[in-house]
Amino acid sequence: MEALFLKSLLPSGLTWPSPIPLYRDIRKIINVIKTYLRSSIQQEHLNSLAIMAFEYEIRRGLHLDKMLRNFANVKVQKISLS
Repeated sequence: MEALFLKSLLPSGLTWPSPIPLYRDIRKIINVIKTYLRSSIQQEHLNSLAIMAFEYEIRRGLHLDKMLRNFANVKVQKISLS
């Protein structure tokens, strides 16, 4: 019952006349919010790309095959912990 009441109010609420200056202020606020969200999302993407580039450079400097072969060739040594 409440859903039908709210659905009937929604279209009329969207078509209520509003003063032009209020509408312009709301549009300015919405544009500021959209600009902020776009820039923050772009910044997140750039941060992610920078991290990926750093990881790539670090991995490129490591010789993983050589490290794995050395690790596999090392004999296991038992250490007494007592």
